[in-house]
Amino acid sequence: MKKIIILLIISLAIFLNAFCQLTPQQAILQMNRGINIGNTFDATPTETSWGNPLIQKYYFDDFANAGFTCVRIPITWKFHTSKNAPFVINQKWLARVDSVVSWGLNKGLFIIINMHHEDGLKATDTVKNLSAKADTLAKYDSIWSQVSQHFKDKSDHLLFEILNEPYPMTQLSIDLLNVRMLSIIRKTNPTRIVLYSGNAYSNSDQLVGAKIPDTNDKFLIGYYHSYDPWNFGGLGNGTYGTSSDISATVAKFNQVSNWAVKNNIPVTLDECGAMKLCDYNSRMIYYATLVEQALKYKFAFNVWDDNGDWQTYIRSTRKWNDLKDIIIHTYKESPT
Repeated sequence: MKKIIILLIISLAIFLNAFCQLTPQQAILQMNRGINIGNTFDATPTETSWGNPLIQKYYFDDFANAGFTCVRIPITWKFHTSKNAPFVINQKWLARVDSVVSWGLNKGLFIIINMHHEDGLKATDTVKNLSAKADTLAKYDSIWSQVSQHFKDKSDHLLFEILNEPYPMTQLSIDLLNVRMLSIIRKTNPTRIVLYSGNAYSNSDQLVGAKIPDTNDKFLIGYYHSYDPWNFGGLGNGTYGTSSDISATVAKFNQVSNWAVKNNIPVTLDECGAMKLCDYNSRMIYYATLVEQALKYKFAFNVWDDNGDWQTYIRSTRKWNDLKDIIIHTYKESPT
């Protein structure tokens, strides 16, 4: 009898755990080290337009085996959506996205999907024709409504990111859009974890300056991007590794951490990195510093990987370059 009771308790615990909603605070710790599949689903107008191959199922095997726990899949929807109301997403495209998302979820990975290079939406501040502006907003309302409906029954390891780098939108515009899109998502996904940020290129300043879209929503994560200093990380000039360089990186993490603690909203650095043109040793120190600080402040992170200038995973050969070991095996106790 005692054994039966113990088995029942264990079974109940497993059952409850399976159906227990993941909180953002729990998710951040589990997301941990991640990677982007850049310049692919976000390429315009098709998946292979920017020279990358079709996403393969084996990518997710390789990501998981390497030690990554999160994959961000940037997606541009506008070329796969009808031009006129009700702005229906092409079902073949939606099924393709679903298949790729499922490959990742089935490997136990966290998956982030978003709206990425949506230039029409990001340009609405400059549109003087109010009817055209309303039409554009209605299109993206419809896209998030359809995406939310389609994926509503997926694992809570699937996260929605409202909009990537909304330049040139003003802070007020992105604040209003975040509220608008979150309310649409919540109609079908009341507890799905949603990522949001501020305007421009989603740097740390924009995140801490953005309005929280719903202060009563307990399933939000703030995100920001960093290729700082841009002259090094984004342009490949100079070196990185002086005490001044590292102090500037630490200051940015500290800035966002203070905001996260104050608002009880966890944070992910969901794009970061330095291009291959950078000085080799500086680049290794740069990534190690990012990882150390992310672990210290309990941020998740996703390195940018476009299979080109920012490459860690070599998609054609299923091999990794030197960055992988820095990203996966750097710890806060490690000497940089």
